[in-house]
Amino acid sequence: MKRGAWYLFALFVGAPLAACGGTETGGLAEVDLTAQIVDQEVVDGETAATVIEVGATEFAFAPMDLVLEPGSTVTVQLRNDGAVVHNFEMPELGVFVEAVPGVTQEVTFAVPTDPGEVSFWCNVAGHREFGMEGTVIIS
Repeated sequence: MKRGAWYLFALFVGAPLAACGGTETGGLAEVDLTAQIVDQEVVDGETAATVIEVGATEFAFAPMDLVLEPGSTVTVQLRNDGAVVHNFEMPELGVFVEAVPGVTQEVTFAVPTDPGEVSFWCNVAGHREFGMEGTVIIS
């Protein structure tokens, strides 16, 4: 190939391919998938709610698994780090919160007293199908 053709090949084929790789996650940004308790609200000496921050991007939650204590009260702060609207939905527990890009919204709910697992997801069209879902583990 001529020098100009190599330049065009590198510019239009090589550069985009290089931008897609380079991590063990297949080019996706690496995120911390462990739940981080942000705060615990205390009212009259009693813990009122555990606050957990959940990040949302295209197409993942971080963390994807939340381990919660049976019978506790939890506030999930949904932080939208993505470029489109995301939400956190758990119909089994009547939980729903939505956030536009760059905004954090929160929802507080009671965790069931029986151990088990409950799924949550983003119900924006196609997001769950692309892997934007997680599990609440009650134990």
